[in-house]
Amino acid sequence: MVYGVRLPSAVLVLAACSSTSKGEANAKPAAEPAPTLTRVGSVDFYADTSIVAFPVSDLATSKAWYARVLGSKVVYDLPEQRWCEVTTPAKGTLLGLHEQSGASVGPANALGMGVTDMAAARAHLVALGVRLENDVIEIPGVVKLLYFLDPDGNRMWFYAPAG
Repeated sequence: MVYGVRLPSAVLVLAACSSTSKGEANAKPAAEPAPTLTRVGSVDFYADTSIVAFPVSDLATSKAWYARVLGSKVVYDLPEQRWCEVTTPAKGTLLGLHEQSGASVGPANALGMGVTDMAAARAHLVALGVRLENDVIEIPGVVKLLYFLDPDGNRMWFYAPAG
């Protein structure tokens, strides 16, 4: 629940997130350039940051898992709303983690990240005991894919050029 309202698992809480908040705790240094905007119709979108939201059952456990597996760092934390945002290896892509009891997850909750060496990426996940959904899938001449799950069953995948 956010502000007393139960949100669907994929809803982004933009009113209180790092990419849009104007609060003092998130104020940017004066020397930093203004954010890049992309205009679509009459709407200006922040072009430098995207946020993918995942429901999680335990925020502390998820923060630790993402730090260990993806090297994520917390960039915004709103504990009273059970929400935080963490970095990902993909520049400009943040992951919003929203603690919800009975969190609903599934294959629609997915985040894909490109890697240069699929064998090294797979070995990294295996060494950390990450649950793989399958072995590497290769579409000959196109791409290699590896799907894996976080502790709550949120689906992620690595992709690499086919070799």
